[in-house]
Amino acid sequence: EYGLIASLIAVAIIAAVTNTGSKLRNTFNNVGNNLKGS
Repeated sequence: EYGLIASLIAVAIIAAVTNTGSKLRNTFNNVGNNLKGS
């Protein structure tokens, strides 16, 4: 039972980190494109 809870928490953490990473990548891409365009 504890293993199931721990695995659910791990999946939630991985999902949160993945979402944050892709948002950061998009932000850096936008900044880079804006710098190139100016």
